[in-house]
Amino acid sequence: MGITQIIDPFYRSLDPQSFRKRFENGQLAWVPTPFSVGLPMVMEVERDTPEDHFASRFKIRPMVDTDFRKRSKLPIKLLNLGETEELIVSRSKLRPALVFLTAPGVFPDLSKDLKKLGKGHLEDDCLAVIPLYSIQKVDSDTGFPPIMIARIKALMYNQFFFCPKQVSALPSDSLARLDRLFFMRPIYPAFQPTGYAISDDCLLILAVMIRRLLHLGGSNEEEEAFAAFKELALETLPPEARLPAGCS
Repeated sequence: MGITQIIDPFYRSLDPQSFRKRFENGQLAWVPTPFSVGLPMVMEVERDTPEDHFASRFKIRPMVDTDFRKRSKLPIKLLNLGETEELIVSRSKLRPALVFLTAPGVFPDLSKDLKKLGKGHLEDDCLAVIPLYSIQKVDSDTGFPPIMIARIKALMYNQFFFCPKQVSALPSDSLARLDRLFFMRPIYPAFQPTGYAISDDCLLILAVMIRRLLHLGGSNEEEEAFAAFKELALETLPPEARLPAGCS
């Protein structure tokens, strides 16, 4: 139902010789994805004795307003924490994600000088990734409820995009959460690309959804194309998923 009825094929195969090195917009990959939390959890680390250079005691607690402030603390080997730095603890899960390329961070006239100054990281390549979450299963109360799935397939929510199961790359029907987009460096094994990507029509829809989510303008042509896709998708919406009168 919904978007999967309109776009076919939904995925495209990538060159098996290059998909691990040359990435493309909309490519599926597996990446460690942090769980969203309201307040960061800080791990306090200490030496057991002033003579011991390794961390031997720690405590995990919520962030307080005195964190990330300058204060004297003994350096701990392998951590290299600065005066205003803290260790943040976060649960993560290896999830599938949609990859989007960012502008290359290369400055040919400055590269040598940046490396000499220890600023080579300013040329690090990064990708934007949108993590995918499995939908609710019949025998489980986790995931998204069916009424939301139906509406998401009809493009009713700008922060969610439905991605159907892809046997080789995506083990189950999933939702791309645009509101969980983050950036990372594509370094294996933290970044595990697959040989599949979503279609050009899907990319157009996602581009419009991202701009709408961030309140950014777009071209009239893309907005008109999105409106046409959405109109067709809404026609497949089951009666029980339609909005009550007065809601928009």
